[in-house]
Amino acid sequence: TWVTADSKKKEDEETSVTSGVSQKSGGSKAESDGLNDVDKPGGEQKQNIVVPGEPMALSPMIGLQPCPFVFFRDGCGDVDSFRFLWSRMPCQLIPLKLISISESQETSSVSYDAMRLAAISTVAFEGDPVPGGMITRLWAFMSPNGKRVLFVLAEQGEDKGKTLHTRGDDKQLLLCLAGTSSARNGLVSALEPGLRPFQQEIVN
Repeated sequence: TWVTADSKKKEDEETSVTSGVSQKSGGSKAESDGLNDVDKPGGEQKQNIVVPGEPMALSPMIGLQPCPFVFFRDGCGDVDSFRFLWSRMPCQLIPLKLISISESQETSSVSYDAMRLAAISTVAFEGDPVPGGMITRLWAFMSPNGKRVLFVLAEQGEDKGKTLHTRGDDKQLLLCLAGTSSARNGLVSALEPGLRPFQQEIVN
């Protein structure tokens, strides 16, 4: 049964790298005598290496793949298999209301790896009318440990408002993908570029 449409800060990081061979017996005595590590036979040689870098944000969707139960035949996916899974998923989130954003806002939260993943996990679907609107798009993913998460995009009738419905078989996976504001923004920007979720709670 379908859902209804109503419903840095930059810092340098310093790493200490230790190389050399293990110190032979009697090394502790050499250290007590004040010998330099580099000079004594068999001693460890230490060198500090500075590796400049900056924080890198990864999308929570990294690690997901197209759900093989839905995409068992080809890259188009099977709508009947999607319906079967959707009706049996025990966990769901409150539908996200989506609003349009400008191109400058979109660029700040977009992950092109997540967008490519969403593209290959989209079920070929011509749409299906439901009370109050239309189901227009479907996505099916699976996590590395075999947990599934499904998304349905619904459009309301005259006002053309959009809502994203989420179901899965693991509550923690759903919260990982949409449990914070930044995660929800990244999720929606991958599934539907040009939109973002309206600020709201996602769990009861």
